[in-house]
Amino acid sequence: MAVRRYDNRLRDETARTTRRRVVAAARELFLADGYAGTTVRKIAASAGVSEQTVYARVGNKAAILKAVYDVMLAGDDEPVPMAERPEFLRMRDAPDARALLSAYAENATRMGSRMRPVLELVFGARAVEPDLDLLATTAAAERRIGTTMFARHFVGRGFARPGLDVDDVVDIVWVLNSPQVYLLQVSDNQLADDDFQRWLTITLESCLLPA
Repeated sequence: MAVRRYDNRLRDETARTTRRRVVAAARELFLADGYAGTTVRKIAASAGVSEQTVYARVGNKAAILKAVYDVMLAGDDEPVPMAERPEFLRMRDAPDARALLSAYAENATRMGSRMRPVLELVFGARAVEPDLDLLATTAAAERRIGTTMFARHFVGRGFARPGLDVDDVVDIVWVLNSPQVYLLQVSDNQLADDDFQRWLTITLESCLLPA
């Protein structure tokens, strides 16, 4: 029985290692050649595996891009929920509203900076690539779920300005922390990340906190 458990762990670790190689290879190709210029065959060759292995471990090209997106969002591929990661625990345990919004803006900026290359890829071509449009739509829905969790925590602690309920806070934060706003400020307006973080903090405070 112990040997069987060891064999299963070894297979699982081998599968995870292979998946990491595929996702890492795909990331480099997507960013270098674009979505249209990247094929599963190229990804397989770059990762040193067969196309069949790519499909088995990750999926088709759209699924591979989603995997790349998710890893860049989290910063790694460890099976740890976002809500249980240290940066989110700091927000949960923030002593007051301003500390919470400051931690939120810091984390949002860090994620935006980390994801900027893939955000530019997705939002730069979503109008002509159905797979990219689907990814953007899926990511927006996932982000709204996370924003709702934040809003419930924020309102539940009594931090919101009078008159704002959870839905109001969701709408405000979901827009201000959108990839489109980050790219507009950093890519188009050429704000440095520190300046974006400061802008986001101030804007969140002005929109959400009592006067």
